Amino acid sequence: MRILVVSQFFRPEPGAAQNRLGAFVDGLVGRGHAVTVVCEQPNHPAGVFHPGYGRRPWMVERRGALTVRRLWVAASPRRTLPRRAAFYVSFAAGAFARVLAGRRHDVALVTSPPLPGALAAVWAARIRGTPVVLDVRDVWGIAVQAVDVGRKAALLRAIDRAERRLFADADRVTAATRAFCEHIDRAVG
Repeated sequence: MRILVVSQFFRPEPGAAQNRLGAFVDGLVGRGHAVTVVCEQPNHPAGVFHPGYGRRPWMVERRGALTVRRLWVAASPRRTLPRRAAFYVSFAAGAFARVLAGRRHDVALVTSPPLPGALAAVWAARIRGTPVVLDVRDVWGIAVQAVDVGRKAALLRAIDRAERRLFADADRVTAATRAFCEHIDRAVG
């Protein structure tokens, strides 16, 4: 199969999600699938591009049946709300364009969070007629409730609507925990 994986974060960036997804991609390639990953150019966790990245709008890395398409994002070490919004929106725009312009795949595996990139990738895959599996590693609405964010009620309502749309637009949804599964069932039920 030709499998498209869209995840804002991917190795060599450190993190549990990156490690889990990297191992999953390795397993798919090891089973004979051609895998294309669309992700950001590495800048996590500091918001500064890793050496060799960030100078071009996109980069392509190939290793056997694995192709990694790395997109430029508006990375910044300053974590203000406008800068974080630009960071997420820049990946979403790039992922949308890359999924639309790329070759056709048999299935797309899209990870969330972050929510903007996942929404863009799912919509682009739907336009292309590609079946979508959404992998939910965290629920943004729950995460936002855990931090102090100004005007939280309006933000939570917008996130809730976007997540419900995302869950409904995917052909299949996987989740990291039973609590997330229950949240998704309530959101689309």
